[in-house]
Amino acid sequence: MENLNSFKQLISSSYQYLAFALQTYGVPVLIVIGILTLFYVIYQIIRLVLHLQQLKEKYILFELQPLKNTEQAAYTTEQLFTVIHGLAKQRSFIHRFFDIRKQYSFEIASTKESGIVYYVRVTEDDADLVKKTLLSYLPGLSIKETSDYLDSL
Repeated sequence: MENLNSFKQLISSSYQYLAFALQTYGVPVLIVIGILTLFYVIYQIIRLVLHLQQLKEKYILFELQPLKNTEQAAYTTEQLFTVIHGLAKQRSFIHRFFDIRKQYSFEIASTKESGIVYYVRVTEDDADLVKKTLLSYLPGLSIKETSDYLDSL
């Protein structure tokens, strides 16, 4: 019986402490939670707006044709992927903060006549940088701007 009374007393004192804490700190805690929720909603809205802006950007499609006879075919292909991946990772502070990544599309097509051809879709803003960087890393690479490769295959 004594254990039951001590348990009731413990519950009663715990309830009193909880009621006191809610009276004293309840409103400030709710205000902090509300402010944090508001910041999170604003963050997500800005992120959505940046994504929508990215979808409206204009893109350019490059046709990349590596050298047909090369002793380092696997190495040059690996370098091509590495260069494009490195360029896609370059972002401004705002894009890093809101976790907005560049969208590059990389496709491979092949025919008996022309061999293996790579297609890279990049934004107009990045097109010149991508072209110059690719030519500096892979000097024998042929780069042409094209509209769509499906019509030609």
